[in-house]
Amino acid sequence: MSDPIHDLDEKLHNILREDRDKWQSEAEDLQAIFDLRHSADMRAIAQWRAESPVERDLIMPDHADLCVWLLDKLDRADADGRAQAFRDVDTWARRLESDKNMHPQLGIYADPGTLLNVRLHCQRMAEEAEREH
Repeated sequence: MSDPIHDLDEKLHNILREDRDKWQSEAEDLQAIFDLRHSADMRAIAQWRAESPVERDLIMPDHADLCVWLLDKLDRADADGRAQAFRDVDTWARRLESDKNMHPQLGIYADPGTLLNVRLHCQRMAEEAEREH
């Protein structure tokens, strides 16, 4: 004869294990997304600092300022570099859109209209670069 308390205890342990595994998997997914975003941000910051290493060495730029700097960098790029800069910014905008749509709990505050403007600006710049060739 089975012990109802033992059976209930075993069921409860199984439920808790399943929940733990589910939440652990979710935490690993979120950590991977955070790591990807952090890595991309740190690459952009390294480029920003390299432009004025003495002045910017110990400064962490505001995210909006970094976005403006990337757009200015795109505007300053030569005809050959514009196409690559367009791809870099477009990739960044696509990832940001994807991150926001997939994980709004991460606190990504990019407005979809702003991302669209960034991508349209990049398309115009790429078209200008193509016309110059």
